[in-house]
Amino acid sequence: RILPKYKKWKQQGITVAGGNGDGDQLNQLGFPGTISIDENKTILIVDMNNRRIVEWKHGSNNSQIILGVYDRLFYPTDIAVDKEYNA
Repeated sequence: RILPKYKKWKQQGITVAGGNGDGDQLNQLGFPGTISIDENKTILIVDMNNRRIVEWKHGSNNSQIILGVYDRLFYPTDIAVDKEYNA
């Protein structure tokens, strides 16, 4: 989805995912890459150094791994997702 050019952004941001230092716990990220945000404000994040894709639900303090269990991904860099969560 392309945002309209009249969309206004807040000047002072807040941390909504990670923010607990570099690491591999579910409340941490290790070199985050591409993100995708759906209409429910759920964020998918490519967590490159942890070789996983994580999902952060709106208002959550922890993520959930949706791809990349047991180092099955080799340093992912991008993700593209449709409305049905088909990657």
